[in-house]
Amino acid sequence: MSLNAADGIEEISLDDAWTLYRQKKAVFLDARDSDTFWKGHVPGALNIPPPDAEYWADDTEELITLLKIYSHAEWKDEPMNALHIITIGLAILAVLSGMLGLGVAFSAVPFLGLFMPDLYNQVQPLSLLLNGITALFATFGFAKSGFVDWKKAIILSVITTVSAPVGAYLGHFTSESFIWYAYLASVTYLAYRLFKPTEERDGKENFTLALVLAIPISILAGLLGIGPGFLLMPTLIILGFETKKAAGINAFAVTPPSFSALIPHLPTAQFDVTLTTTLLLVGAVGSFLGARITSLYVPGARLKQLFGIVIVILTLYKIYTLLV
Repeated sequence: MSLNAADGIEEISLDDAWTLYRQKKAVFLDARDSDTFWKGHVPGALNIPPPDAEYWADDTEELITLLKIYSHAEWKDEPMNALHIITIGLAILAVLSGMLGLGVAFSAVPFLGLFMPDLYNQVQPLSLLLNGITALFATFGFAKSGFVDWKKAIILSVITTVSAPVGAYLGHFTSESFIWYAYLASVTYLAYRLFKPTEERDGKENFTLALVLAIPISILAGLLGIGPGFLLMPTLIILGFETKKAAGINAFAVTPPSFSALIPHLPTAQFDVTLTTTLLLVGAVGSFLGARITSLYVPGARLKQLFGIVIVILTLYKIYTLLV
């Protein structure tokens, strides 16, 4: 990447750059390919692989803005590399989401956003792929204990699969800031539903209304780049489904739309092979274990509240990095 005085950027020596870095006043740009970057790099470095490097070199003002945002998300002086940190974090989130019958995307979006600067081309595609895999393996976990009503789950999945790509398509015409604020509003609603005591009315399931509400829920989820389970799960409970049964149905219903919502992202998606493969394996195992734990041992109420706290904290931190 070539930046000169005409760009309004001062050239400094490597020693000065390193001094600023140690003082936490600079971010290194790493222009190597993604696979090489994830094998090892300066802690806190921002990966801008070719041909992205050429694009950013032509738009230094936007690059400076990006660095200002990214600098808040650095993990400076951290002894582990980014791959280890992301893997451990995703494993924890996968277990928690699997216990609730949710795909991991709802918590993975703000978590991955701490390490990846591009919401639409990096964070959302990877989150959607992870959401489909984790939801699928959570389904297997709940099915082993008979908590999946396959007929209702399949019908619901058709509705969510058709509706989700609409929101993903609208994402092309929606500003990133609006998407994040819409996400925050959704998190607020979810946290409210998770903390509010809900009376279960087993045997009085309003499945017709669930199908109707699944349409706007799936469109919103597609816009946010996550699976619809984060709103669909509490909706099913409100409509009379027993908690574990709702989790089992929800897990299967959000699997196909996660993949269908991924389709509009594919032309511009940026996947790192090593990172993606690692997270898919960890996510699959974690979500299956989470579903089995809930099926066999956990009543669920306290766990829902814990999950709500986790996603609210992650999201508020991400919003903070965008504003400061």
